[in-house]
Amino acid sequence: HPHHIGEVAAPSEAQAPHRREIQNDQRTVAKMTTSLLAFTSLLLIQTANAVDIVPKPQYMGCFADSDERAMNANGYSSDPKMTIQMCVDMCAHEGYAFAGLEVGSECFCDDDYTRWGEWDQSRCRSGCKGDTAEECGGPWALSVYATDSDVEQNPLTLPPLATPTDCVKDDTNNRAMTRLELVRSPVIVERCIDECLKRGHDFAGLQNGSECHCGDSSYDKNGREGATCNKDCVGECGGVGSLTVYDTAQSDYQFPSAAPSTYHATWAEERKLACVLDTWDRAMPVGPVNKRTVNPGVQSPPGMTVQACITYCEGLNYAYAGLENRNECFCGNEYRTHGFAPVTDCKHKCNGDQSQECGGPWRVTVYATGSGPFTPLPGQPSIPNLGCWADNTNDRAMTTHVGTSELRGPVYVQRCINHCFTQGHNFAGLQSGRECYCTDTEAEYQKHGNSTSCDRECGGIAYGNCGGNEALTVYSVDEHNVDTRFARPATGNCVATAWGDPHIITFDGLKYDVHVMSEMIFLKSRSTEFVVQARLESVYTLTSWKSKPAVTTGIVIKGATANLPTVQVSLLPQQFTGAKPAKASTVRQVCDVELFVDGTAFGFNENLGTTEAHVLLSGSMIHVSYPSQNLQLDMKVVVWQNVCHFSIDYVLLDCANNNNNNDYIGLLGSPDGDKTNDWMDENKVTQNIPNGGGGFLFQPAYDYAINNWCIGNPSESHFTYPYSDWTFFDYTNCLEPFDPDFEQALVAAEHDPNNAKCNGDLGCILDTVALGDEAGDAYLNEPAVLETITAEIIHSPPAPTPPPVAPPTPYPTTSAAPSIRFTSVPSTSPTQSFGDDSRTESNPAGSNGDPHFRTWKGEHFEFHGQCDVVMAKVKNFANQIGIDLDIHLRTKMVRFWSYIEAVAIRIGNDILEVKGSAAAQEDGDEKLHYWSNYEHRGDLTDLAGFPVTISPRRNKYTIDLESAYPGQKIEISTFKEFVSVKVVGATEDSFGKSVGMTGDFDTGKTLARDGVTELNCFNELGQEWQVLPSDGKLFHKMSRPQFPEHCFLPEDPRGERARRLAESNITEEAAEAACAQLKDELDRKDCVYDILATQDMDMVGAY
Repeated sequence: HPHHIGEVAAPSEAQAPHRREIQNDQRTVAKMTTSLLAFTSLLLIQTANAVDIVPKPQYMGCFADSDERAMNANGYSSDPKMTIQMCVDMCAHEGYAFAGLEVGSECFCDDDYTRWGEWDQSRCRSGCKGDTAEECGGPWALSVYATDSDVEQNPLTLPPLATPTDCVKDDTNNRAMTRLELVRSPVIVERCIDECLKRGHDFAGLQNGSECHCGDSSYDKNGREGATCNKDCVGECGGVGSLTVYDTAQSDYQFPSAAPSTYHATWAEERKLACVLDTWDRAMPVGPVNKRTVNPGVQSPPGMTVQACITYCEGLNYAYAGLENRNECFCGNEYRTHGFAPVTDCKHKCNGDQSQECGGPWRVTVYATGSGPFTPLPGQPSIPNLGCWADNTNDRAMTTHVGTSELRGPVYVQRCINHCFTQGHNFAGLQSGRECYCTDTEAEYQKHGNSTSCDRECGGIAYGNCGGNEALTVYSVDEHNVDTRFARPATGNCVATAWGDPHIITFDGLKYDVHVMSEMIFLKSRSTEFVVQARLESVYTLTSWKSKPAVTTGIVIKGATANLPTVQVSLLPQQFTGAKPAKASTVRQVCDVELFVDGTAFGFNENLGTTEAHVLLSGSMIHVSYPSQNLQLDMKVVVWQNVCHFSIDYVLLDCANNNNNNDYIGLLGSPDGDKTNDWMDENKVTQNIPNGGGGFLFQPAYDYAINNWCIGNPSESHFTYPYSDWTFFDYTNCLEPFDPDFEQALVAAEHDPNNAKCNGDLGCILDTVALGDEAGDAYLNEPAVLETITAEIIHSPPAPTPPPVAPPTPYPTTSAAPSIRFTSVPSTSPTQSFGDDSRTESNPAGSNGDPHFRTWKGEHFEFHGQCDVVMAKVKNFANQIGIDLDIHLRTKMVRFWSYIEAVAIRIGNDILEVKGSAAAQEDGDEKLHYWSNYEHRGDLTDLAGFPVTISPRRNKYTIDLESAYPGQKIEISTFKEFVSVKVVGATEDSFGKSVGMTGDFDTGKTLARDGVTELNCFNELGQEWQVLPSDGKLFHKMSRPQFPEHCFLPEDPRGERARRLAESNITEEAAEAACAQLKDELDRKDCVYDILATQDMDMVGAY
């Protein structure tokens, strides 16, 4: 048996001196399988034949580890029955000199273990899972043994410790240095110094034994008086409120040279530079490419690897290679376009090698290739803040919360400040790394006093601190912090909108539609050359209609004088078949958008060479600023029914004080406060406005637009035509008359029950039919629609100047310009309160049955696949740093439906797994089937201090959260082979930061892992939240599929399910009667479905 930790076996006097030979460059490192079945069989055979006592492994000591492993030669395994001897034998079998054990169950192999230095022995006290009398390392601490029992004690030389430069004070309200969230691992001096050097900083600072900070010469701005640097972390690591400062010049990190022919973990780690943000406007311009591109003709490994991407980019002479979302490779000579992200965001394993890291969703792991113009990049600019201030979820310090939909993307410091500025607030606050708030006074944000918990970073071009748990980092909304190119004042602006097919709402609020397929004048000056032109194209995918509606596919702005730039933002032609242009950016996966300035193509992240126009691509939003005209365009790229188009807000800044208002004409009207003159000709003569709502949608609106604002002469167009197959004449249709079939088709659609949600609104019906249900929903929720207004015509006496005679029309007209009374119209969309944080026991979030999921907002959906999925995850649960809550579900597919067969819940390091009665067949009895920390029916009293009670008669397990969150609990119930789990009484405080299948707590939206993308296809949602290796192994046994094998899905989930239900021997009426006792309507529907699917009336018992 191996000796205990601390009992160092003395080497024999007859021992020959041990010579350690490094052979990594001469041999191929064998990969170890996770299950270790083959090795275990060999071990059993050897044990059966052994006659000699196995010598005790030689103990080397307790050594530091991190996510960049100290022992990283691909020899890793985790086993719930791990012992010292098992790990040593495995590593010896693979030919390694040393074995390292960590957190009781993990085993690492390598020929070196000294990378991060030696820990105090007290850190290596975790009991081995297979023999608790033995000690197998600890959290990020390795108990290291030699695989050769004759090895001398500590044959390797430890790296020298770095020398401190200074000890200075820090202030959470006035940080001396910027904190880095390196990883969930201990902070080690050398690691911190290396990371700060990579980011271009001159100094690294260690604080409180657990924090890494980076900065430059101003690190001593808070002075030295009272600084106490007495914390140890394999070196001197500061103290409470104190920084031990190191000069990064003493780092032995070497910036990369050319890539080796084969992958080596140490080589890759030395070249890893950063984790950065990405969007559809790519941070690195070349890519994405997949394994077939980077490694043509090679079938193994089955996916992307670090070495394949680096080698590919090196061959193209690029300085950097970037890996994203497990399987995508990018190349470039710059990578900071969208800013840094915390390195913890880039932990997704490569599809081709699970030991390597390939970024994450919209996160790129960047490596230097050794080619191209490589230089270390300087640190990011930062925005000064007003300190860290406490918050309280029950009494908010800053009452205006800003969602990601309002920010139009992830929360960055600059985005939050700009939004608060636009809404007229004086202060912006960021919390928990992902929440934005606004307020007006110092007294409000300071109401709960100072906090020391602002330890979260968030990305963006201007990096910054983004608060912490119930802690706000506050920024002043002033001229120094606001990016005035793209932020607009809260008041005094005139806004016109064109969206969808397109529906237009003028600056003064008149709403009508334009269905002309041509280039049109939307806004024009009568006295200068300034003009805004739009390109409208047909919805060509609407094959069921002879005459089709139009959408906006391009915008061009011509300046007032010849020396001002002409700026064009346009989509590639709808049926373009050539190669994607080099400067185009892909937005929303399928929409290729181009930018032209004075006819020259630019990338959206390029310098335009002018201060007279600014263009910013941010997610699916394109912001255009044209300062000389006080004009801003907010262009949202939308794709419905495979048709890409723009929805645009046209904003004239401070138009109340703009003398040019009466000079403007065009489809958007004149911003003069008079709605009655918004239909005009180019001489600003008022045109007839129809009497009746249909006239704003059909022929009168069509005739007004085409007769007055259609561009029929190519010399009048300011668009650029870079492709020979598409010229001005392919876009213009100024002689095309209105087609009555269009009106007839739309009126017929009004009576289609599928369009009932529109409540007779023809604009909503048109978008629903032409562009799909989502477009109809977007119409109903369009802010401009909710604020407007329909026209009620009141005829007035004849106008002094009669307008030109209009062509014949079926609608009554008048020769006079009517006056209009505008009345507010309630929205036809269903009302929904997103501010209601109440959660009742009758309506908890959770999952059960088929499986039926219920979001935090009580909405139901189904996922019919088979795999392990993340129902919910909460970091730092109950405000305990490092203590996370995870709920994983295991679904099983049966023919055309599936069910939840097991649930595993982890709080901290404790795991409870529960299965239904199907487990009885597996274990041969009918008792309760649960596993406590992988042990079948093991001791179970609590999970991380939260009491657990079992009710055998009710087959229910209750985790009581009362001690942290009064009245809240998690309930697991079983019925036959079915398992359900419910979170009862959840509040913003307890589950407000939850992610997973149950959706966003505040909005109920089912979001992807990036926290932004909304997934309404629930099979896609299940695939997105399939358990990854980074989510941890909670179930005691593996079950197919496991990532990277995707969730199994039924081949024909709708057709087969419908046919089987139709063949049911139990009638729907009988099922409804059985489920009638359930109070919740959606529960009743789910119950009926389950009875029909399983042909078992007893299924009502699951509810």
